[in-house]
Amino acid sequence: MIKNYITKLERFASRNNEQVVSVGVDVHKKSYSVCIYSSSNDYCEWTMPSDNQSLISMLLSVDLDYHSIVYESGPCGFELCRQLRNAGLNSHVIAANKILRPATSGAKTDSIDSRKIAEYALKDMLVPIGIPTREEEIFRKLMRYRHRTTDKVASIKREIKSVYLEMGEVLPEGSEKFSVSGIQRLKDSRPDFYYVLFYMLTDLSHYIQQRKEIDAKLKEIASERMLLETVEHMKILPGVGDIVALSFITEVFQPKRFKSKEQISSYLGLAPINNQSGMSKNTSRISNGGKKRLKSLLVEASWIYARHDEQAKKLYNRILTKTGLPQKAIVAVAHRLGIKLWRLSLNRSG
Repeated sequence: MIKNYITKLERFASRNNEQVVSVGVDVHKKSYSVCIYSSSNDYCEWTMPSDNQSLISMLLSVDLDYHSIVYESGPCGFELCRQLRNAGLNSHVIAANKILRPATSGAKTDSIDSRKIAEYALKDMLVPIGIPTREEEIFRKLMRYRHRTTDKVASIKREIKSVYLEMGEVLPEGSEKFSVSGIQRLKDSRPDFYYVLFYMLTDLSHYIQQRKEIDAKLKEIASERMLLETVEHMKILPGVGDIVALSFITEVFQPKRFKSKEQISSYLGLAPINNQSGMSKNTSRISNGGKKRLKSLLVEASWIYARHDEQAKKLYNRILTKTGLPQKAIVAVAHRLGIKLWRLSLNRSG
């Protein structure tokens, strides 16, 4: 079967040896749909098992002028792109929601999708996303798992509080913060519904301990990658602690790829968007995209930042006076905080 693909590719190469070509790949767990599209509007397509090295060998087996090799972001991740780049091929990953779509829906198949992105890539109509190294991606995954662990801790705490509320009881004094001693008080407080509390409190203790271990591992990795100095430098800003700084570092990962404060603001999802048409009143909002967890952390940190930094306090008061909305005012402060953290990471990244 592979021989058939190669023969097909060789025939295409003989017809387009003087043309620039792009490759679109529709990536799935078990199969790749591949299309090579040339500047003469000729194309060659095939479906093959999802084998990165086989795909690379096939592309390198013919003499073609590759403009780029692209595929949509998805559950298969960035490893194909990294391997293509290591083989000397210009490869990019495209955010699926950024690809142009027709006004009316039509047929949709893997081959059509691969052909479409190959054609768009050849015409430079696609905007690639940043590709982390394997080390950066592992660090980011651990940070994101830490956030999910925090969500689990918060969820269990809400469940425990709801049990007491539904039973018409109040939490025992000293247990509200769910410290080690507080958890023990909860275990001892109500023997009549001890069993349901026991399993919740066991899970809560587990996730709290797991979070501590993850925090220690994050600091260890940051130390190995010589990032602790950057973290400490970021922490000079009020409201920025280890978690905010490490979250920013892991999500931004290569700060130099952003060329302006507008680019980093858009990436974070804190860029203001103006809406105005004709004589209608100009209103502004922030984009719905961006890194939602990081955006939330920056907004949370900005409440402290606005209280302790004079410039941030002035900005908050100015926006609050203008709009009467503290939510908009604090988002404006978070926007400034994100830019400051980016500039600090640029200065410390060498």
